[in-house]
Amino acid sequence: MTRGAGQRSRRTGLLFALVLAACQSSPKSSGNNDRIKPGESVESPPPTGPPADPVMPADDPIHDAILNTMSDSQPTVQRAVDYLLEHPEQSQPALMRAWRAHEGRPGWVLYLLGQIGDPESVPLLQDALIASIYTVRFEAAMALAAHPDPSAYAALLATLAHDDPAVKSAAAMGLGRRGDVRACPSLDQLKDDPEMQVRHAVIESLSELGCLDDEQLAKLRHTEQDPLVRELIDRLLAGEPR
Repeated sequence: MTRGAGQRSRRTGLLFALVLAACQSSPKSSGNNDRIKPGESVESPPPTGPPADPVMPADDPIHDAILNTMSDSQPTVQRAVDYLLEHPEQSQPALMRAWRAHEGRPGWVLYLLGQIGDPESVPLLQDALIASIYTVRFEAAMALAAHPDPSAYAALLATLAHDDPAVKSAAAMGLGRRGDVRACPSLDQLKDDPEMQVRHAVIESLSELGCLDDEQLAKLRHTEQDPLVRELIDRLLAGEPR
């Protein structure tokens, strides 16, 4: 190879290296699929600020309000809850469908069904009390406690006999919150239950219903072995909040 030919070869190699480096530093294209076709719009970049509140479509405001109970914006959730409570006849069946379809925030769906108080929702609430995880189970118990229909009281009382201690405890808490002293004899039978969480819930509910006086609490304190239940009894005897 001559000297001139060698210089030309080195220049060619250098030029190729510069072109390659420029290509690597520029944004990559995936080919013709990335090209905008006629009639298509360019996608806007994602917003950088806080998300806007969901807007209720005019065609189905009930369903959209249920979805809005999942919003991270408390004002949005409050507006949705208020709207659903203002339209109970339309909201109640929609809330039951939403529960079965896993739509909306579970706690709010159960709360709203309890507040609306249609008897048809009681079996659903009882099923949620039995089958759900703890947080949802508690919301179901509180929804039955607030439910105005007498069948809600019967559902809580029946669930008090469930084999699962967690379900039994939630039912006991619901009965205490409901405030019906007719539940006292059934609760009283469980104040010596072998499960700590059942005793804790039952003693708290009996006290809330006014069915345990200080003398009875002192006797329970004397025989109770679990420190958490003893702590509860001590607070009740001292008149402190539960």
